[in-house]
Amino acid sequence: MKSKIFVLTILALFVLTCVAFANTVPPYTPGNTYWVDGTDGTNASGANEGITEGTALKTVAVAVANAILKGAVANPGNTTWGHIIMIKEGTYSELDLSDVALANVTVMSYETDPSKVIIGTSATNVPNVKIVQDNVKVVGVTLQAISGQINSLVEVPGTGGAGDNFLLYNCVLDVNGAQATMTKGAVNLTLAAALTHTTNSNIENCTFDLSDGATQGITIDGAVHTGLKIKGCTFIGKGPLTADLTSKAVVIAATGIFDGVYISGNHLKYTNIQASMHATIHMQLGLKILGNYFEETDGVKIIATVHRYCSSLKIP
Repeated sequence: MKSKIFVLTILALFVLTCVAFANTVPPYTPGNTYWVDGTDGTNASGANEGITEGTALKTVAVAVANAILKGAVANPGNTTWGHIIMIKEGTYSELDLSDVALANVTVMSYETDPSKVIIGTSATNVPNVKIVQDNVKVVGVTLQAISGQINSLVEVPGTGGAGDNFLLYNCVLDVNGAQATMTKGAVNLTLAAALTHTTNSNIENCTFDLSDGATQGITIDGAVHTGLKIKGCTFIGKGPLTADLTSKAVVIAATGIFDGVYISGNHLKYTNIQASMHATIHMQLGLKILGNYFEETDGVKIIATVHRYCSSLKIP
């Protein structure tokens, strides 16, 4: 109980410092803003349905479908912002972006408190969010597992080489008791094809609630990750250090390949970072673990059987 109270306290402080982005539409949005209100909304199909707060749709699925009907938009001078899905307070279970054949979509909460918009999943073998297009952003929501969930809360599989510059910002990721079945952790970055990120961050100002036990926050595996950035996040594991420490904030698997990956400015309590760097056929380049605050944890665990794999590792 004490660990859960601690997590909630951290979340409250976190929200107070990170509200600016969560309910602010970017200044230049050439696409439509589709509104979703699970309480008072009404679903209607059409490219221009749900584009005002007063005509909000009831489900995220219909808002996404309407954005697809609208199609891609010309975006001179800013290629990373397109249609926006603005979600009002409520609990939703249908945010599946796996079929969105449209890049630059932003899904964001209208509320300043991420706990006001909770997004689950419709089945244990379906992720809460699956990103298969470039420049997809998820902002200011709580992603929460359901009982027995197998798939991760967020999956970026690198399908077709798409998923560059994805962003999770000001989100809460809650494993919610599914640690035994969710083997790839809250965020699964096991790529089938290489991705290159050129934006300032990919996972920023997010809180990972790993306090239920043995799980991981972020798993990095598969094809080459270039320019991946994890910064300003809070990872709360199950503690205290002498009794548990079975959760891992970030796990880099032995087959995970990366070039210029930054893990910086994060707060880790009762959890650590584990990097397996003993792959026999791949060389990991440019892993930088900088300026993180480790509290009641053993910090960073490096598994390396061949020292040359650590040649570009920086942990000041």
